[in-house]
Amino acid sequence: MAKRWALIFLFLAAIVLNIADAALPAILHWGTQQLMLGPTISCQAARKWPIFLTMASIFLTLDLLEAKLMGYKRSPPPFLSFVNSSSGLKKQSIKGINFASGGAGIFYITGQSMLKIQKNVIPLAEQIQQFSTVQSSLMATMGHAATEKFLSKSLVFISIGSNDIFGYYHSKSSLPKQDFMSALGLTYENHLKGLLNLGARKFGIISVPPIGRCPSQRIYNATGGCLEELNDHARAFHAMLDSLLYKLSSAHTK
Repeated sequence: MAKRWALIFLFLAAIVLNIADAALPAILHWGTQQLMLGPTISCQAARKWPIFLTMASIFLTLDLLEAKLMGYKRSPPPFLSFVNSSSGLKKQSIKGINFASGGAGIFYITGQSMLKIQKNVIPLAEQIQQFSTVQSSLMATMGHAATEKFLSKSLVFISIGSNDIFGYYHSKSSLPKQDFMSALGLTYENHLKGLLNLGARKFGIISVPPIGRCPSQRIYNATGGCLEELNDHARAFHAMLDSLLYKLSSAHTK
């Protein structure tokens, strides 16, 4: 796990250093709890939510890169913190917005079955819809050409997929793993194409880690060890994502 975070840090640092001499780009986050650097619901109670280690690890990584290397004072605030401030949203849009939501998945249904204990989950599809309102706002303010140029230079970070795998694995679905991954990949591809159509061009996509090592999953192993079946799912996801990103990169390389 430590090696994985080190590689992520180096990857993000490379992106940042390559643009260090240029005007600061906006930073946009999508996905799940790994990139949720703040509450994604508009309520005071959200401030009392505990921030666990995985979130803290990502927070320190991204916050260091964005604040220290790029000159920002803080990481992008959550989209819904501007629900009652359209002027604030317009002002923040040129710096960055966090659309990520804890419990979210690539599939719309992911996280929805847990609403009794995990409320206000915002699926990736809705996160992208939120971004479309930001894009429309930028269009109205900056014009089409300027918005297109601005978004093409913005940095997009996405971390999602773990919750979909958790949901599939624990549902004991009769759907074969290969078919599940194919459906997941197709849905993810459509989401990424949606972002591309909205103007996003520079992506930093974090794959699913060895989730069988999570304490919450190891309890399902009688020995207390890793749940290797979940790690196998994570490897299958990584292979699918690698193929998908190569396909999209080839199609959109000018």
